[in-house]
Amino acid sequence: MTKDDAKRLYQRLLTEVWNGDGASAESIVAADFTLHTAGIASAQFKGPDGLRRLVANARAPFSTITFFVALGPVVQDGLLAALWSAQGIYAGGVPGSTAPVGTPVKFNGHDFLRFDKSRFVEYWGGADDAELMSQLGMFPR
Repeated sequence: MTKDDAKRLYQRLLTEVWNGDGASAESIVAADFTLHTAGIASAQFKGPDGLRRLVANARAPFSTITFFVALGPVVQDGLLAALWSAQGIYAGGVPGSTAPVGTPVKFNGHDFLRFDKSRFVEYWGGADDAELMSQLGMFPR
């Protein structure tokens, strides 16, 4: 995979899968795709189905949410790094939140992915949870 191919594949990961259309997950991540993210039991998020579950869980507290590339991606030696931003509308359901349903939110995160010849095979990522929790009334601002 060329650097440009990897960048296009990452753009698809955000604009298609993270923005709610999981149908293309098989063409973006390998069957043995593995998630390595702190605080998440990675074993339950393997392969394309695991990616779809991860995205569904992350999108669940929002009536609408859109992810987009904020910086990068940078590609080198089979690895891709990027910063992303998300903005959406809180739909409720986060334990401890005092924000009313309908609260607009905006937060950022980062992704690091390893790819092979045609797909992503490993994923390390994270979001600015403290910023999001602050917007949801869980931390004083």
